[in-house]
Amino acid sequence: MIGRWLRGRRNRKVAQDLMSKLRAGSDAFRGATLTDIWRISRTKTILRIVSGGETRLALFFHRNDPAEVAENVFFAHENLSVHLADMPGMGVPRAVAVVPEAGCVVTEFIDAPDLQSLLTGGTAGEGVIRAARWLSALHGAFPGRPGTCDFGEIAQAVERDLVSRDLPSPIRQLREGFVARAAELDRHQTSFVKFHKDFAPRNVLIGADMTWAVDLTNTRWRMPEMDLAHFLLEASIDMGDTGTRGRWGLPPALLDQVQAGYGLEERDLEFIPPHLCALILRQWGQAAGTNSRTARHRAPLLKAMAEGFAFD
Repeated sequence: MIGRWLRGRRNRKVAQDLMSKLRAGSDAFRGATLTDIWRISRTKTILRIVSGGETRLALFFHRNDPAEVAENVFFAHENLSVHLADMPGMGVPRAVAVVPEAGCVVTEFIDAPDLQSLLTGGTAGEGVIRAARWLSALHGAFPGRPGTCDFGEIAQAVERDLVSRDLPSPIRQLREGFVARAAELDRHQTSFVKFHKDFAPRNVLIGADMTWAVDLTNTRWRMPEMDLAHFLLEASIDMGDTGTRGRWGLPPALLDQVQAGYGLEERDLEFIPPHLCALILRQWGQAAGTNSRTARHRAPLLKAMAEGFAFD
């Protein structure tokens, strides 16, 4: 209880310091007030603020060059808004301003539930299908470009996250299967797309007639399967212990819903399993290395996915 109180006090101090930077960096936000802390992490803090009588989200970046990241993210919002304009029911929050001096982007606040809360509450309906449809729109919005996916490099990253861990049998067996599959795939020549990087249910907002994605970036091109695998894993975690597992250790029907929304045929699924497998292994290794409440929740669910996983 004391630890939680201290963390809350520290987070409030961080939020107030960031608000001071925002006010100092732009006259437009000199009178902005903090409503609450929407999300806080090592690389980014998102605050809900009120400015000019309007509720906004202020995204503060802490990684690399915060000013450059903020400008890239602002451009990503504007650019994607244009590309999604002709796609009914899909959007991104409107970018209101960029304040490079504060490493901050201010966007509109969208009052809609995120898909994570709907999955956790068992009320997602067609939310997964709608999210997958949005992701398909993102991947198709820009011309693809040739790229190489180095599965050997991914395997090395997996090994780093698992080193010195006492591996339970499902994780050990999955690692062996992945290492063999990665050696077969080696350096795969493919087509890269503009990808989201953190396309997860927590970053998808579901309205009555609109679907929005948040937490955008503007810098990465990767295989579309990386976004798909990440979404499948995070949705599986959010759905919790479903009691039974379907293909690749996923909850029953989850893959079918993603296929339906994204428009995937069976032949399009070949490279989802190795990316999903790598994510399961890496995230289990990271969770096993900490004792946070989040890690204690995720580790057994990742292990359950490993138990049910099998390469086709």
